[in-house]
Amino acid sequence: QIILIALFVSQFGEIGMQWAAEPWRMALALAASAHSAALMTVLVRRLPQSLTAQVCAYGIVITFMALAALAYAPQLALLGAALFYVSDTLIAYERFLLKTEVNQHPLISPLVWVTYYMAQALITLGILL
Repeated sequence: QIILIALFVSQFGEIGMQWAAEPWRMALALAASAHSAALMTVLVRRLPQSLTAQVCAYGIVITFMALAALAYAPQLALLGAALFYVSDTLIAYERFLLKTEVNQHPLISPLVWVTYYMAQALITLGILL
């Protein structure tokens, strides 16, 4: 995530932030920030204390990656970053919030992999094209 943040800023920073030209990016940035804050608030209450700092740190980093993509990335790479955010959010929901006998929901694992690989492909294409 940290490398993606640096990549989005270094590759596309000279273009400048896209928020003024495309206001929908700011709206999505606010929504992603609110979602991340709400998710981390719920997670902190449910996580073992030994995992709280690591999960919150990762949550902050992935949120900053999404915000960097919203601020700087071309639309294809932005879509990839959004799918990466969704993939990792699904992992957090499955691992820490959905409680079943085996702590898994049958659809989440395939969705994680599909969104993850699509994210990688779209980020790569968005940067190369």
